[in-house]
Amino acid sequence: MTENQLAARGKTRAWIWYGVLLILFVFAIFLLWKVNQMQDQVRYFQQRQSDLIIKIDSLRTTLKSPGISSEEFNSPISSYDVRQLRRRGLENPIADLKMDLMNKSDMIPFEGTLGGTMHFYEEMIYVLTGRWVLAYFEDGHRAGYMLLGYEVNTGGEITWDVIEAYI
Repeated sequence: MTENQLAARGKTRAWIWYGVLLILFVFAIFLLWKVNQMQDQVRYFQQRQSDLIIKIDSLRTTLKSPGISSEEFNSPISSYDVRQLRRRGLENPIADLKMDLMNKSDMIPFEGTLGGTMHFYEEMIYVLTGRWVLAYFEDGHRAGYMLLGYEVNTGGEITWDVIEAYI
Protein backbone atom coordinates (compact mmCIF):
# COMPACT_ATOMS: atom_id res chain seq x y z
CA MET A 1 0.00 0.00 0.00
CA THR A 2 1.15 3.41 -0.83
CA GLU A 3 1.48 6.27 1.53
CA ASN A 4 -1.54 8.04 -0.06
CA GLN A 5 -3.68 4.96 0.34
CA LEU A 6 -2.69 4.66 3.98
CA ALA A 7 -3.48 8.35 4.57
CA ALA A 8 -6.88 7.99 2.83
CA ARG A 9 -7.63 4.86 4.85
CA GLY A 10 -6.74 6.69 8.09
CA LYS A 11 -8.98 9.61 7.16
CA THR A 12 -11.85 7.21 6.41
CA ARG A 13 -11.41 5.51 9.78
CA ALA A 14 -11.31 8.91 11.50
CA TRP A 15 -14.57 9.94 9.80
CA ILE A 16 -16.19 6.66 10.82
CA TRP A 17 -15.16 7.30 14.43
CA TYR A 18 -16.43 10.88 14.21
CA GLY A 19 -19.74 9.53 12.86
CA VAL A 20 -20.00 6.95 15.65
CA LEU A 21 -19.21 9.63 18.26
CA LEU A 22 -21.80 11.95 16.71
CA ILE A 23 -24.44 9.18 16.81
CA LEU A 24 -23.56 8.42 20.45
CA PHE A 25 -23.75 12.13 21.29
CA VAL A 26 -27.18 12.48 19.64
CA PHE A 27 -28.36 9.32 21.42
CA ALA A 28 -27.12 10.66 24.78
CA ILE A 29 -28.96 13.97 24.19
CA PHE A 30 -32.12 12.00 23.32
CA LEU A 31 -31.81 9.92 26.52
CA LEU A 32 -31.35 13.06 28.63
CA TRP A 33 -34.44 14.60 27.02
CA LYS A 34 -36.50 11.44 27.79
CA VAL A 35 -35.23 11.36 31.40
CA ASN A 36 -36.23 15.00 31.79
CA GLN A 37 -39.69 14.21 30.37
CA MET A 38 -40.10 11.34 32.82
CA GLN A 39 -39.03 13.53 35.73
CA ASP A 40 -41.67 16.09 34.70
CA GLN A 41 -44.30 13.33 34.62
CA VAL A 42 -43.24 12.06 38.04
CA ARG A 43 -43.51 15.61 39.45
CA TYR A 44 -46.96 15.99 37.85
CA PHE A 45 -48.21 12.69 39.32
CA GLN A 46 -46.74 13.49 42.74
CA GLN A 47 -48.59 16.82 42.70
CA ARG A 48 -51.79 15.08 41.54
CA GLN A 49 -51.43 12.50 44.33
CA SER A 50 -50.93 15.28 46.87
CA ASP A 51 -54.06 17.08 45.60
CA LEU A 52 -56.10 13.86 45.79
CA ILE A 53 -54.91 13.17 49.35
CA ILE A 54 -56.04 16.67 50.35
CA LYS A 55 -59.42 16.06 48.70
CA ILE A 56 -59.81 12.67 50.44
CA ASP A 57 -59.01 14.25 53.81
CA SER A 58 -61.59 16.96 53.12
CA LEU A 59 -64.22 14.34 52.25
CA ARG A 60 -63.40 12.35 55.39
CA THR A 61 -63.84 15.50 57.47
CA THR A 62 -67.19 16.15 55.78
CA LEU A 63 -68.33 12.59 56.50
CA LYS A 64 -67.35 12.88 60.15
CA SER A 65 -69.11 16.21 60.65
CA PRO A 66 -72.26 16.03 62.77
CA GLY A 67 -75.57 15.78 60.98
CA ILE A 68 -74.32 14.14 57.80
CA SER A 69 -74.71 10.38 57.47
CA SER A 70 -72.69 8.38 54.95
CA GLU A 71 -76.00 7.49 53.29
CA GLU A 72 -76.76 11.18 52.72
CA PHE A 73 -73.22 11.78 51.52
CA ASN A 74 -73.60 9.09 48.82
CA SER A 75 -77.10 10.16 47.76
CA PRO A 76 -77.81 12.48 44.84
CA ILE A 77 -80.36 14.39 46.96
CA SER A 78 -79.25 17.95 47.67
CA SER A 79 -78.36 19.15 51.14
CA TYR A 80 -81.13 21.73 50.76
CA ASP A 81 -83.70 18.95 50.25
CA VAL A 82 -82.31 17.07 53.26
CA ARG A 83 -82.70 20.19 55.43
CA GLN A 84 -86.27 20.68 54.19
CA LEU A 85 -87.15 17.05 54.97
CA ARG A 86 -85.68 17.42 58.47
CA ARG A 87 -87.78 20.53 59.03
CA ARG A 88 -90.85 18.50 58.13
CA GLY A 89 -90.09 15.91 60.77
CA LEU A 90 -87.75 13.29 59.29
CA GLU A 91 -84.79 12.82 61.62
CA ASN A 92 -82.69 10.89 59.09
CA PRO A 93 -84.47 11.66 55.79
CA ILE A 94 -82.95 9.05 53.50
CA ALA A 95 -83.17 6.17 55.98
CA ASP A 96 -86.68 7.24 57.03
CA LEU A 97 -87.89 7.36 53.42
CA LYS A 98 -86.38 3.94 52.68
CA MET A 99 -87.91 2.34 55.78
CA ASP A 100 -91.32 3.84 55.07
CA LEU A 101 -91.27 2.62 51.46
CA MET A 102 -90.14 -0.88 52.49
CA ASN A 103 -93.30 -1.10 54.61
CA LYS A 104 -95.42 -0.24 51.56
CA SER A 105 -94.90 -3.33 49.37
CA ASP A 106 -98.62 -3.21 48.56
CA MET A 107 -97.83 -0.22 46.29
CA ILE A 108 -96.03 -2.52 43.84
CA PRO A 109 -98.50 -2.90 40.95
CA PHE A 110 -97.40 -6.44 40.03
CA GLU A 111 -98.30 -9.77 41.60
CA GLY A 112 -95.62 -12.20 42.70
CA THR A 113 -95.19 -15.41 40.71
CA LEU A 114 -94.71 -19.00 41.82
CA GLY A 115 -95.62 -18.15 45.39
CA GLY A 116 -93.24 -15.17 45.63
CA THR A 117 -94.16 -11.85 47.19
CA MET A 118 -93.02 -8.57 45.67
CA HIS A 119 -90.96 -6.41 48.02
CA PHE A 120 -88.42 -3.59 48.00
CA TYR A 121 -84.75 -3.91 48.95
CA GLU A 122 -83.37 -1.15 51.17
CA GLU A 123 -79.98 -1.07 49.46
CA MET A 124 -81.70 -0.70 46.07
CA ILE A 125 -83.89 2.31 46.97
CA TYR A 126 -82.41 5.53 45.64
CA VAL A 127 -83.63 8.87 46.95
CA LEU A 128 -83.11 11.07 43.91
CA THR A 129 -84.49 14.43 45.02
CA GLY A 130 -86.72 16.00 47.62
CA ARG A 131 -89.68 14.64 45.63
CA TRP A 132 -88.66 11.45 43.78
CA VAL A 133 -87.39 7.97 44.61
CA LEU A 134 -86.28 5.15 42.32
CA ALA A 135 -86.88 1.73 43.89
CA TYR A 136 -85.98 -1.80 42.81
CA PHE A 137 -88.41 -4.59 43.66
CA GLU A 138 -88.65 -8.33 43.09
CA ASP A 139 -90.31 -11.55 44.21
CA GLY A 140 -87.35 -13.86 43.66
CA HIS A 141 -88.45 -14.66 40.09
CA ARG A 142 -89.24 -11.34 38.45
CA ALA A 143 -87.82 -7.90 39.14
CA GLY A 144 -88.53 -4.32 38.20
CA TYR A 145 -88.16 -0.67 39.07
CA MET A 146 -90.57 2.01 40.22
CA LEU A 147 -90.30 5.75 40.04
CA LEU A 148 -92.23 7.21 42.94
CA GLY A 149 -93.13 10.69 44.01
CA TYR A 150 -93.41 11.51 47.69
CA GLU A 151 -94.42 14.33 49.97
CA VAL A 152 -93.55 14.76 53.60
CA ASN A 153 -96.15 16.58 55.64
CA THR A 154 -95.30 18.47 58.80
CA GLY A 155 -94.87 15.85 61.49
CA GLY A 156 -92.98 13.46 59.22
CA GLU A 157 -95.97 11.74 57.57
CA ILE A 158 -94.92 10.46 54.13
CA THR A 159 -97.37 10.02 51.25
CA TRP A 160 -96.34 8.11 48.14
CA ASP A 161 -97.45 8.26 44.51
CA VAL A 162 -96.42 5.71 41.86
CA ILE A 163 -95.30 7.61 38.76
CA GLU A 164 -94.09 4.65 36.67
CA ALA A 165 -93.30 0.96 37.23
CA TYR A 166 -92.05 -1.80 34.99
CA ILE A 167 -90.84 -5.38 35.12
